[in-house]
Amino acid sequence: MPRGEYGTTSAATVARDMIRSFPTLRIGLMVGIGGGAPSGKHDIRLGDIVVSSPSGGKGGVYQYDYGKTVQDRKFEQTGHLNEPPAILLAGIADLEARIEEDGHDFEENIEAILSKKPRLQKRYGRPDGESDQLYRRTCVHPSGNEESCAETCANQARAACHRQKKGEHADNPAIHYGLIASANQLMKDATVRDALAEEMGVLCFEMEAAGLMNQFPFLVIRGICDYADSHKNKQWQGYAAMTAAAYAKRLLQNIAPSRVEVERKIGDMLQNIGQSVDRVHTIAQETNETVRVPVDDHRRQLIDRWLSPPDVSVNYNRAKELRHADTGLWLLESDQYKDWKAKVKPALWLHGIPGCGKSVLSSTIITDIQQSGMDCVVLYFYFDFNDASKQIFDKMLRSLISQLYLQCEESQKHLDHLYTSCRRGTVQASSHSLVATLQVMMEEAGDLTIVLDALDECTTRKELLSWLASLSQEATQILMTSRKEEDIESSLTKWILPSAVVPVQQAAVDKDILAVVRSRISEDQELQRWQSMLEVRNMIETRLMEKADGM
Repeated sequence: MPRGEYGTTSAATVARDMIRSFPTLRIGLMVGIGGGAPSGKHDIRLGDIVVSSPSGGKGGVYQYDYGKTVQDRKFEQTGHLNEPPAILLAGIADLEARIEEDGHDFEENIEAILSKKPRLQKRYGRPDGESDQLYRRTCVHPSGNEESCAETCANQARAACHRQKKGEHADNPAIHYGLIASANQLMKDATVRDALAEEMGVLCFEMEAAGLMNQFPFLVIRGICDYADSHKNKQWQGYAAMTAAAYAKRLLQNIAPSRVEVERKIGDMLQNIGQSVDRVHTIAQETNETVRVPVDDHRRQLIDRWLSPPDVSVNYNRAKELRHADTGLWLLESDQYKDWKAKVKPALWLHGIPGCGKSVLSSTIITDIQQSGMDCVVLYFYFDFNDASKQIFDKMLRSLISQLYLQCEESQKHLDHLYTSCRRGTVQASSHSLVATLQVMMEEAGDLTIVLDALDECTTRKELLSWLASLSQEATQILMTSRKEEDIESSLTKWILPSAVVPVQQAAVDKDILAVVRSRISEDQELQRWQSMLEVRNMIETRLMEKADGM
């Protein structure tokens, strides 16, 4: 591979060029390093070897970033990767039987090579066994920290998994046969690693094989240099490459040249090698644009469970259902609302007495923005005295972050980072961390509108008002509703223009109430007997309006 290049597309390009240079090639071995996926069934250690072989209905290589996610169902793989050619499968079966009887001499062969070329000892010799540490999946190496895990992770409580020493007659390095997971991304998530190991039987992760298996007759051989988690261990890479190469050499010695000669040439099997590479490019593009990777889907579920945002869509839908079609127009047609919507004013505050319809107005505003064709992200939150999960500032932050995470892909990395820094969800984030994360996510979102209903029903109002004041420095459109209470008015009027303060006047509310009453009298089947009696209808309207008193 060219220096610094990785991935399925690069691998396919290299294979194409190789076949042009060597037109009589018949079989191939992809030899290199990979990340191991230890489990109770497979005691994989650093320096061990994983060989791709058919397992669980898969051909030996599983492309875990190509498929589809169906609503309410699991990820479904839509492509199928071919298994290695029969000649190589027969070769590894025969070699496996020989090693089971007599063991192997890979370590002795590596030492013999390094003794002849001592300059290679430092990079390719076997590291100290103490550096082979498998950390629990809850232990995450600090992001951006280049120090070794021995210095940064060893002090975390119960960080390393306890594993027994290998038996006297155990192979070292050990050889494992089964499924290798391949994708255009580096696996560094122990939670996802363990999930794929358990669900699919994956033994190893790498980044090239998926680009080749359907086009070229290859077998994949990987030396284990790390555990596919955040604890990368570069000191094992050289030795892992040597063990993979030692196995490849022994396998080739075990296959008679006469058997290889009867295989078809790879070039003859590929009518148009360019089309094959173009297909890999297309798959990569389709994956990025349309596929929900199981890794991402699983991680999002974990993050959502950890974040635990309250579901404010319940409040929005309830208020939306209560709204009559002809109500709220006094606000939507007002100059103050039009200026706010056109971004002439960054903030708008609606205040009124209890029961004047502020929550219904909030839902009307949200619907109006969403249906107006404005290219912006809309976030909203309803504080609610009747729901303990919707009464504090912290819960509002979690809800806005969750909504933004789902609507703006560019901002997702910031919540991912917060989740990772909180030990993969084993500890909760502070309100300060949530504020900082929401801030950077909002910056990524670009054009953003926030609607907050019933500020007066927030029980941690001091934090909320302080945060709202900080938003006055940002390019964010925000609309708020509340009762006209002293602390709210005092805080908001320090940074909101006087013309952006909108009292919900009784006259406007009475007009909306009258529209609802007249509609009910005209359309309700139970009230039809009054429709022809104008005097009675007028009396009903008058009495109801008097009793409503603007509420």
